[in-house]
Amino acid sequence: MINKAPEYTIATLHNHPGSAAPSPDDIHALHVRKNAYGVVACHDGTLYKYSVDKNNFNEAGYAAAFAYLDKNGYNETVIAEYVNLSRNAGVKVEVIS
Repeated sequence: MINKAPEYTIATLHNHPGSAAPSPDDIHALHVRKNAYGVVACHDGTLYKYSVDKNNFNEAGYAAAFAYLDKNGYNETVIAEYVNLSRNAGVKVEVIS
């Protein structure tokens, strides 16, 4: 059924036990599968909703944004910058906690 659905109509949902943001692999899979958006449900209660702008997606740019977050820790200031860096790479990330 998923394979027969029109492009950009399916949403994905999965969990991250370590409460991490969407990984570069998550973003890559969303882009390749042409899903509308994805949601990561974290064990700390945080939800990350993410989507890819198919015309402006920069995979290396998102990997750099994720690495910045991973290196600098999950605090309010760093997460805000991660969201901004992600947007610059063509990935919209919403943090719902």
